Amino acid sequence: MNVKKTALIVFSAITLNGINLMITMIVNIGVLGVTLTSRSAFKHGSKHSIRRFFRTA
Repeated sequence: MNVKKTALIVFSAITLNGINLMITMIVNIGVLGVTLTSRSAFKHGSKHSIRRFFRTA
């Protein structure tokens, strides 16, 4: 595969991922509202929610 084709594929993949994230956030804001979306459990890779998930009983 040549370099131009590879670069086009990588750029397309990143662009499509960004569009998917944008659509997901639009749906989340539309369903939950701005307040609940901004307080979501995984905002900014929250360490607290990850610790809670892996906590042993």
